[in-house]
Amino acid sequence: MQDITQKEKRIKIARFCGWETGEFVNGVPFGTPPNSSHCMDELRELPNYFGSLDACHETEKMLTSIQFEIYRWLLWDICKHSEVKEWNRAYLSATAPQRAEALYLVISNSKESAENS
Repeated sequence: MQDITQKEKRIKIARFCGWETGEFVNGVPFGTPPNSSHCMDELRELPNYFGSLDACHETEKMLTSIQFEIYRWLLWDICKHSEVKEWNRAYLSATAPQRAEALYLVISNSKESAENS
């Protein structure tokens, strides 16, 4: 089985958030943001979910209640291997890479995602 790169995960999350993707500049993924006029002036670098808590928080807001519950458990599973063993503290202290990984797992396994890919 082929490992999915962080760049591919970033694209998947961005598509879930409404970005139209497909452009690359020097290997960096670019796309058109949601609710844009779709002109070339709107082409921007995709959010760096693996490096930005803000981008992760914006994506968390888009999850359905069921997706968020799954996300919460996945995030706990990812965080429980850190030094923080207490559930709330580990969850609240989750880093952008940990959150982005959990978001990717939820999004890539959701029924809605399968229908939109």
